[in-house]
Amino acid sequence: MNIIQSCSSPSWGGLEMTALNTSVILAEKGHNVSIFCRKNSRLEDEANKCGLTTYPVFSSKSNIFYSILEISKYLNSSHVDVIHSHISHDLWSISPALYLSGKKPKFYLTKHLASGVGKKDIPHRLLYKKLTGIFAISNFIKDNVISTCPVNPANVHILHNSLSVDKYNIADYNTNSVKTKYNIPKENLVAGMIGRFTPGKGIEDFLHSIKLLEGKLNFPVTFIIAGEASYGEQEYAEGIFNLCEKLGLKDKVIFPGFIKNVPELLSIFDILVFPSHDESFGITLIEAMAMEVPVIASNNSGIPDIVKDGVTGILIPPKQPDKIADSLFYLLNNWEKRVYLGQNGRRCIEDKFNAETNIKILEKYYNGK
Repeated sequence: MNIIQSCSSPSWGGLEMTALNTSVILAEKGHNVSIFCRKNSRLEDEANKCGLTTYPVFSSKSNIFYSILEISKYLNSSHVDVIHSHISHDLWSISPALYLSGKKPKFYLTKHLASGVGKKDIPHRLLYKKLTGIFAISNFIKDNVISTCPVNPANVHILHNSLSVDKYNIADYNTNSVKTKYNIPKENLVAGMIGRFTPGKGIEDFLHSIKLLEGKLNFPVTFIIAGEASYGEQEYAEGIFNLCEKLGLKDKVIFPGFIKNVPELLSIFDILVFPSHDESFGITLIEAMAMEVPVIASNNSGIPDIVKDGVTGILIPPKQPDKIADSLFYLLNNWEKRVYLGQNGRRCIEDKFNAETNIKILEKYYNGK
């Protein structure tokens, strides 16, 4: 099939990575896949590195007519079977282009984020009318789509984000060598976060929980906060570094920046902390669980779709550093529980969040089955 994956976001996080990974896997399965993206975006750069064809049809919000015309021209000059957008803002360009070109490829939208406003007015009805269906990455998102968007509930389908499980194996890494790479003593336990530096991820809460643990642990622990600032949020990242120093944690917390090889870093994690205030899903969570790393995560939004409290991880209320600290203290002192949660987490990913299975489901929808 000739497939277009679309994502106009200038940022680089789980949403954008999902758009890229979906494209890569579909291409590996023999489909002709191209990406509609924003000019000079991280997605454009990463997709080109993967050998995918990109079309930077999105520019600024003020130039939406440019995007409509570019997409319309592409549709008139190329045969497209499926367009699959990963961000609802793209509908403002793609739907008008479909009206303008008269072309009728299957058109899907994956909703990664919840909407805080209703979209059942006439303009949105016209935009959503062009959709063949909507994929929601969690039950939380599905409920939000049905309540806010002008759609038939029968056309809203759960399709969790997923990963290629075979790329996540603890046995593939020498943990002592990885610790040496990050200047971590071999005897130290490791707990940390991985993700974008953006408000609402709970990074401040994690730092405060580390402070609360001071003097309570009788063994060495290294804390890691991996990731980089999201688009336009470098000032926020600087605030995180300043808070770390203000709390006197500079010698206890490592900031390694953006991590290309996430499984490698996770191979030395004893615990992953995911204290997001409002998360539709959580790619880092399923990556950690695939690597048999026990997780501590906020009990909100889409997270309960992934983590079963006490079985595949520990769920805590968001915005409560003391609860993070208590859970860290418990797991850091309980090796058997860490192993139990880690093994269960791996089995959960193999059963529910395996990319091979999800891509087959996606292909069935693309084929109209």
